[in-house]
Amino acid sequence: MSLNVSTLKDIIGRASRRGAEASWEATAVYRAAKESIGLRQIGSVDRYRLRMCLGEVKRTELMIKDIKREIKRMLKDNPQAEYLLSIPGIGPSSAAVFKADIPTDS
Repeated sequence: MSLNVSTLKDIIGRASRRGAEASWEATAVYRAAKESIGLRQIGSVDRYRLRMCLGEVKRTELMIKDIKREIKRMLKDNPQAEYLLSIPGIGPSSAAVFKADIPTDS
């Protein structure tokens, strides 16, 4: 498996809230990996384990996207959620948490 700095930057940028620092972090990770003793070759078992872990990361990312999409859908036509979303710094996830704590009349 070969990763370059650009690929690392993309991965770190997607995983971090501080995307602006992704380039610096990617360069640091790449340099550390290149300079470390590390393994030059990995065995088939480790390669399989790594593929499984990466697959789990991808599945988790897809689940998170799906959950966020569902939260947005649920908040879409709700006046209370609309108000909460108008507050600076409150996004769909925070609005959903607040909305869950607001009692309803029914």
